[in-house]
Amino acid sequence: MIDFYREAVQEDLPQIVKIYNSTVYSGISTADTKEVSVKSKQDWFDSHTGKKPILVKEYHGKIIAWVSFDPFYGRPAYEQTAEISIYIDPNFRGKKLGQQFLEEAIALAPTLNIRTLLALIFRKNDASL
Repeated sequence: MIDFYREAVQEDLPQIVKIYNSTVYSGISTADTKEVSVKSKQDWFDSHTGKKPILVKEYHGKIIAWVSFDPFYGRPAYEQTAEISIYIDPNFRGKKLGQQFLEEAIALAPTLNIRTLLALIFRKNDASL
């Protein structure tokens, strides 16, 4: 089990994008239909500040999973709500890492002033349920 996570830094973005792109063509975990570039995800990455971070897990210096806390709906009443997304490196799927990361995100949420977490899961993505 990987027990440590940390906040993502700029140098992590290429690995974050690589993991994300590994899911595109399966059609079960993202609505993107083609791979994205590091450049196209830069603004998204930059928008994640202390209260809505991106967290990563590493194994032997390589990022193997990440979770993002994104603002929900952009209205003041939803300030304490976040949409979370969890992506796992293909070589580490099926090891309950997503479940572990979800539990950690839920535990961390109150310290980020988040009271409600939402996640969108595609019907065909049974592994996420």
